[in-house]
Amino acid sequence: MSWLPTDPTPLAFTKSDAMPDPASKVVTVRSRPAMACAFEARTLGVDVEALEAASEAALDEVCRIESLLSWFDPASEIYRLNHTPVGVPIQVDVELMRILEDCWSWYVLTQGVFDPVAAGALRLDSNLKEVPRLPDALGLDADQRQVWWKMSVAAVDLGGYGKGYALDRAYEALRVYGVTDALLNGGGSSFLGWGNGSNDKPWQVVFEDLSSEKSEPVESGIMKEKHWALPLDGQLSGLSFSGTLPSMPDLLVRSGKSSINSNNSPTYCAVASTSALEAEVLSTTLLAMGLDGARDWLTHEVDCLEADPLVWWGNRSEGWVDLFHAKTQRREEI
Repeated sequence: MSWLPTDPTPLAFTKSDAMPDPASKVVTVRSRPAMACAFEARTLGVDVEALEAASEAALDEVCRIESLLSWFDPASEIYRLNHTPVGVPIQVDVELMRILEDCWSWYVLTQGVFDPVAAGALRLDSNLKEVPRLPDALGLDADQRQVWWKMSVAAVDLGGYGKGYALDRAYEALRVYGVTDALLNGGGSSFLGWGNGSNDKPWQVVFEDLSSEKSEPVESGIMKEKHWALPLDGQLSGLSFSGTLPSMPDLLVRSGKSSINSNNSPTYCAVASTSALEAEVLSTTLLAMGLDGARDWLTHEVDCLEADPLVWWGNRSEGWVDLFHAKTQRREEI
C-alpha cells in the first residue's frame, strides 16, 4: 500500500502548519503550592505546549523535594528522622544524606550561624535555655547512610535551604527540556532565572518590603515602601531576599546574633549568586551576622564559595546602603 496521496498535487503548508515564528515568543506561567508558599515557573519560547510541559515537570520536582524534606508529612525523610528516638540509627535516602553533609559544610563555613538543628529545636520549643547545635546533636555515617540523634529535643528544619534546593532542582528539570529562558519564583523571596523575559529584556524580580501594607509604583533599583525591583543580567542567577521585623521573634538572638539594627527598623539582606541554594543560605546567614559581621565573614571566607556573590544590605529608613561583589571587593581592598 502506497503512503502517497491520491491527489498528485504537491503538498502545500499553510502558515499555521509551519514551525512557529521565532519572533512570536510568549511567556507561559505555571504555579503550584508547595513548602507553605506558591512556586511559579515563567518560561519564554515559541512552543507553548512544550513550555507548559517543562514547567509542570519543574514544579513536580519542587513537590518531590517537599515530600523529601517536609516537616509535617509522615512519609517524608525529615519527618522520619525528627521522630526517631535518641541513640537509634536509621538509614536515610541517598539524597537526604548528601543534603545533611552539605548542611554540615555550611555550618562549619559560617561558624555555626547556619544551623538547621538549632532551628529545628527552637521550632519544637522556643523556650529552650540550651539550644542543641548540629555537631553535638546529630551523628552521621556517610558510608552506611546512617544518622542518629545524640540528644533529645532536637530536630532538623531545613526551611529556606529546602526552598533554594528545590529551585535548583527545578532548574535542572527545565534544562532537560531545553528551556533557555525562564524565571523560577519560590514564594516571592527566592528566585532563579536565566535568559530573558518578554521583549528579549532581562527578567526582573521584585522583592516585597515585609513591613509595609502599602502598594506604590516602584523605580527599578530603588527600595520604596512596598517593593524593590532588580533586573537579572541574562546569566544563571539565584537571588534571595531575607528580612526581619522588630515584632518578629528573632530566634538567632538566642545564639548571640541579631539582625535588628540600632534604630529598631526592619533590616534586609539580598544576595545574588549562581545558585538559588547558595543565595538562600547566604541571605539568611549574612542577615543574622549583621552588616559588620557579614563584611568580616565575606572578607575571610568568600574564597570558599563557588561564586562571587553580589550582596545588598539595607533597612527601610535608609534604603539599600550597601552593594558589593564580595570577592571583587576583597581583592580591591588587598
